[in-house]
Amino acid sequence: MSLAASPDFQEEIVGREVVPGNPNVVRVLFRDRDALVLPIADWVDFGLKIGLKVPQDVIRQLARRANMVDALQLARAYLTGRVKTSAQVTTYLQRKGVDSDAISDAIRHLEQIGALDDAAYAAQFVEVYGKRTGRQQLYQKLLQRGIPRDIAKDAVASHLAHDVEMTAAIEWANKYIRRHGVPEDARTRMKMMQHLARKGCPSEIVRRAVEMVLRDVEGEE
Repeated sequence: MSLAASPDFQEEIVGREVVPGNPNVVRVLFRDRDALVLPIADWVDFGLKIGLKVPQDVIRQLARRANMVDALQLARAYLTGRVKTSAQVTTYLQRKGVDSDAISDAIRHLEQIGALDDAAYAAQFVEVYGKRTGRQQLYQKLLQRGIPRDIAKDAVASHLAHDVEMTAAIEWANKYIRRHGVPEDARTRMKMMQHLARKGCPSEIVRRAVEMVLRDVEGEE
């Protein structure tokens, strides 16, 4: 996007500076306005050079890019350590007072370079917590972390293996028996099954898990 032929010259570039510690950006100095810290690729893509007079409509575009750079700096600091979702980073930037356009631009950039990946986050979450959390609870926990519904649903369906659910259900059933005793009749057995269902287990998993646990208990007697 060369600006050399634009008739609307208003803001003259008078210099540029490196930004210590960040080789991916450049500080662009103007004669009559504050400097802008931009992605270094923008210097080339916008055809910027010292002495160039930049029209106001392009200055607005550059200012938005500079706002994104600020948002990215905050986001990268927040992303240090535990993996985050796009929604969590968005909320963090909102609390920091970053404007909505800069947030959208920063989130889009982080997703494009793979620094944010809600699908990978959801898959990893299910792998880690699937052994002790039911299907519905996993789904709800992903939604609470801002994972879109379709991604959360796919993650639970794709990554939560049937045997993992069964193992978790059997463990909960054994814990229930240790706490409440072996069900003696249909009513107490139903209460045990309802307890597993509230954990998020599908009805067929609940039925089979209860049958297996009760069969094992009877075999020990």
